[in-house]
Amino acid sequence: MQIANNAVPFPVTAAADPTLNTTSQYVLLTGPGAPFASTISSNITFTSDRLIAAQAGIYELVFWANVSLFPSNTAKVAVRFRVNGSSVSSLKVECKSNANGDYGNLAASDYISLNANDYVQLMVASTATGNINFESLNLTMNLIKAT
Repeated sequence: MQIANNAVPFPVTAAADPTLNTTSQYVLLTGPGAPFASTISSNITFTSDRLIAAQAGIYELVFWANVSLFPSNTAKVAVRFRVNGSSVSSLKVECKSNANGDYGNLAASDYISLNANDYVQLMVASTATGNINFESLNLTMNLIKAT
C-alpha cells in the first residue's frame, strides 16, 4: 500500500513517553491524512489501511516514508507495525526535526509469521502535538515461505 504526493496532514497528540517506546501511545495511521492506495501484490489483499495475508507463512515487511511536515521544529516521529489490530511490533523507526521545514525519512523491514487472514497496519507516534505529513509512503508484504 502506498501514499503518493500527499498534502493532507495527519493530526497527532504528543505521546506522554518522550522516548516513544510505549506502544500504547501509538495511533493507527488512517483517514484523510493517510490516503493509502493499492500497489501490485501477490497473495496479499489491501483494504483502506491494512495488508491482509492470503495464507499462513513467513512474510517480509518493507516500509519507507518521506515526512514533509513535523508537528514542531523539534519533534520526533516514530512508526511501528501492528498485527491484527492489537499486537504492536517492538521494532520502531524514528526521525527528528531539527528546524522548521525539515524533511525526514523513515525505513524499516522485518520478517513476521502470519496466519491466513492476519493483517498488518502502521502505527505512528510523536513527541509533539500537531500535524505530520507523510508526503510519500510505501508498505509491502511479501510471502517468503508458506507454512
